[in-house]
Amino acid sequence: KLSKKDAFLDKADDIEWYSETYLETAETQSEINSESSIVYKKWDALLNEVYQYLKTVMSDSEFKQLQEDEIAWITKKEKAIDAAGAEWEGGSGKPMARNMTAIQYTEERCYYLISLIN
Repeated sequence: KLSKKDAFLDKADDIEWYSETYLETAETQSEINSESSIVYKKWDALLNEVYQYLKTVMSDSEFKQLQEDEIAWITKKEKAIDAAGAEWEGGSGKPMARNMTAIQYTEERCYYLISLIN
């Protein structure tokens, strides 16, 4: 039986596979916008799943600290997403720019949260 950590890492591998298979091979701007949205939603769902799991295994004080870190991280991520979108204001690449930034931040955060699992 896989450990919880390994199960989360397997899910992350699946998302990376999906991204390489569909996002990195998308050809039109419309396809790229659509696939980048799907990949971001997959990372975001995994992040929420890991976060909820950590809530059940961390001490109250550890989780309180993680919550504070998470709020700061979300603020930083949202600013970066807005900045990326602003560079494409009015352009068809705006959704892609926002999603790719969201993917980058969320993927990194997923691996960080997974690393906190003992």
